Amino acid sequence: MKKYLILSFFLCLAFICNAIDIISRTESVISDKIIVSAYNTNGKVEFYEKIGNDYVELKNINSIVANGGEIMSPFISFDGRKLYFSARYEGKTNFDIYSSLFEDGIWKSPEVLSITLNSIYDELYPSLSPQGNEIFFVRRQIDQSSKSQREINSIYTSVKDLNGKWGTPKKIIISGDNDFYPVILPDGETVIFLSLREADGKVSKTPSLFYTKRLMNDNWMDPQMLSIGEKELVSYPYYSEKEKTINYFVKEKNNRFLEKSIDFKINQSPSVLIVGKVLEENPLSAQITVFDNLTNQPLLFSQAYKDGWFALLLPRERDYLIDFYEKGYTHFFYRVYSSALDDNSNLNLEVKLSKTLDLSFSIYDKLLYSPIEARIKVTDINNRLYSQLKPRKIGDCKYNLVLPLGRDYKLFFEKDGYESHCFEISKEKPIQFNVSELDVELTPNTKKLVFSVVDIETQEFVNDISIDLQNRILEEEFDFKSENGIVNAILREKDKYQMRVMAPGYIYKIGDFDMSQIEDKDTFFVELLPIKEGVVVQLQDVNFAYNSAELLEESILALGDIVEFMQANPEVRILLAAHTDDIGGANYNIKLSQMRAESVKKYLVEQGINAERLETKGFGMSEPLVPNDSEENRAKNRRVEFRIL
Repeated sequence: MKKYLILSFFLCLAFICNAIDIISRTESVISDKIIVSAYNTNGKVEFYEKIGNDYVELKNINSIVANGGEIMSPFISFDGRKLYFSARYEGKTNFDIYSSLFEDGIWKSPEVLSITLNSIYDELYPSLSPQGNEIFFVRRQIDQSSKSQREINSIYTSVKDLNGKWGTPKKIIISGDNDFYPVILPDGETVIFLSLREADGKVSKTPSLFYTKRLMNDNWMDPQMLSIGEKELVSYPYYSEKEKTINYFVKEKNNRFLEKSIDFKINQSPSVLIVGKVLEENPLSAQITVFDNLTNQPLLFSQAYKDGWFALLLPRERDYLIDFYEKGYTHFFYRVYSSALDDNSNLNLEVKLSKTLDLSFSIYDKLLYSPIEARIKVTDINNRLYSQLKPRKIGDCKYNLVLPLGRDYKLFFEKDGYESHCFEISKEKPIQFNVSELDVELTPNTKKLVFSVVDIETQEFVNDISIDLQNRILEEEFDFKSENGIVNAILREKDKYQMRVMAPGYIYKIGDFDMSQIEDKDTFFVELLPIKEGVVVQLQDVNFAYNSAELLEESILALGDIVEFMQANPEVRILLAAHTDDIGGANYNIKLSQMRAESVKKYLVEQGINAERLETKGFGMSEPLVPNDSEENRAKNRRVEFRIL
């Protein structure tokens, strides 16, 4: 009795809803769109969309068979924006698969899918994966070798590549010759279908409902039966995401179709739903590429719709990097750590692409990696200046520049004493980020200088030399070592340097030179004195506070040279001799100079030099180097020397 009440209800519903008799149904997983196929009042199958309590004819789609033919098996995509179905129009002998796009509030006129997918046989019952990159369908062929010309109905699948092209269809390995109505579920791995294959040791005369799951390497689990077919024809199964049921239609004796359902207990693989809009000022139908976040392998190609809306249903077992791109705009990257999301989490994104490139530059010396100021100019590919595009200084040696996309640019970074650096931006190459921070390294102009270190007496090369070069302008230092007395150095072309040359058995030498006065690849000869008794070495840059024996901080570096010399030659003993100018009395100057010599000795002892190797003497003003007739000469006479004992 209950069964007849249900049937009466459907009959009344059919009468109320434009007098159509529904024979199949499909609905979107993430939208409220419901599409049905139904007999109209003239007994012809057409497609309708359920809107509220009414069923509205999809005239653009039905027009394909307006003059005759058949249309069947609608399947609405998981995002509700595309409808797939099989049809053959008047005069065509086989079914092909078509699709229709929902855009601007209407379903557009259908287009036939790729000829790679459609063949000379019947392609029936299309079902699209949640990601939109795989389609399942049945290919119906006639076995010509059979006297009865037996039908062969097998499940095929085709995968769309990253260029949007459908691949050659392949029969899935678990499909037999009597499989119908494949439906891919929201997890993208589980397929339900009807089949006349053997179940419970017998073959039913009417289809039974089965399911299978994809395993590794496109293998499939042996199909498991979900229900035994009805006495009458069972057809058009579909999955209801809201109810978690599998629904199907049964043809009654009165030729009416009755919808039934069964609970679906099979666990599906969890997934994450990502929806949103792509826009700048207006919506953009951007290309969407999904990568594996670990391997950067592309997994899926999709595209936002005309209104910018997109939906992605992705398995949770991976983490993803999603790239949104529209030509003439920058890329937008979004990382999805699906493994960290709750089971019921959905993501809503607002993806904003940009028509401008916001660049920030930090400029550095390439050798020192220290910040430097520089000039920046922007030109086109032919070096014509864009005078209106001027960088803005935003910090110490940092600049900002905003460039409109769609042009070719050259960015020149220039500074006196450095090689010019050019950075090109091509309108043909995609820009990954609309905001970027870049480090620009400028290479200083240099010259090659060859040091030849020889014995001053024999003019033979000195072995095991060490040359320390200190830049007098920048905080830059070089330390060279050589076994044969020759050192090749690459130095800044206009800077001034202080040189310290040392070798075992020789008095070290200190001197200054100016690279602007030296030609490229010049040879600089350095003559070293062998260590001998009586040799006098004047210490440069050893200075004291006025009228005091207190060493100034600037003296520490120069005294370090003596420490290094004494450590390298442990047998050497020296006399530290201090001198003054002629200002003040003779006795006072001798006393002051003696105190200064003792101050130097004290420092050397603190650095680990044995005091027994050091003697001191203050000479006052008794041994001037030059006449004390000017302040410049008096500065030369105020000095510290050491003498080899």
